[in-house]
Amino acid sequence: MQQKNNMLCTNKYSEEYIDNCIKELNYNFQLTINCLLPNPQLEKEYPLIVFAEKMTTDFFLIHLIAHFTYHLGQINYHRRLSDA
Repeated sequence: MQQKNNMLCTNKYSEEYIDNCIKELNYNFQLTINCLLPNPQLEKEYPLIVFAEKMTTDFFLIHLIAHFTYHLGQINYHRRLSDA
């Protein structure tokens, strides 16, 4: 546990900067959700055939979010390798 705390202390970003980034992300997430939730377009069929079959817009958006998260994890992994 002490080693983890030491790693956090050597971070090149301040705690205030990280807190501000988290607050901004949370605000943008809430704004996006509030814009999307009442939208009936999400329940409609996505206009392009992407995976050789039809799907709803909300299904495809969730797929894109998951795919983006996968690549974000890859970037983070390589960032950690390069910092070592």
